[in-house]
Amino acid sequence: MNEVILAFERAGFPTIVPVRIVKQDSLYSAEATLPDGKWQSHYPMPAGELWKALEAIGCRSPEIMVAFDKAGFHFPSYQEYGEEFRPQVQKALAGEREVPQQQPFAEAWLTFAIYEMDSELTIQMLIEDADSLNHVIPTADEISWAFLCLRKRRWLTERKDLYGLTSEGRRIIASVVGADYGLGGVERLEKWVLAHPAGGDE
Repeated sequence: MNEVILAFERAGFPTIVPVRIVKQDSLYSAEATLPDGKWQSHYPMPAGELWKALEAIGCRSPEIMVAFDKAGFHFPSYQEYGEEFRPQVQKALAGEREVPQQQPFAEAWLTFAIYEMDSELTIQMLIEDADSLNHVIPTADEISWAFLCLRKRRWLTERKDLYGLTSEGRRIIASVVGADYGLGGVERLEKWVLAHPAGGDE
């Protein structure tokens, strides 16, 4: 048994939920043994989506990580994600790549990640902060979409490989989220985004 899981047991954390993950091409399926029976994923899904599904049924990060490791999944570093996504985002901003429409949550989540850091960010830094907020890595399309929406709102600042928010954007976001931080702030901003789509009348 993995040393990380053993440490959790010794610290008195709840009983381990055994997890088995199987790789299917670039997607993953899982089976977990719960106290009240077996749980199975209904369909193969991306690693991040499956991770959230396993957390939702009570699995802990060490158990999930060990199961992914056994399935041969390589956890890229934030630097690797940043290097992979940066050219895709830059092409989208230059109009050289079409980005499929994303859910309003993506714009709110990534906008809030920039707002929360209160500074200009590289793509790598944005991915890291977005992951800490929502415990999932944003896709290149989600980042590109959020930036394009921010640009339409005239809230995006761009300086070489750094991206941030204008003072006007910060002012409006602050009025929307108030004292709510974390996912609470994201949810409030998502409601505002739904009522004020980018490119519409602000």
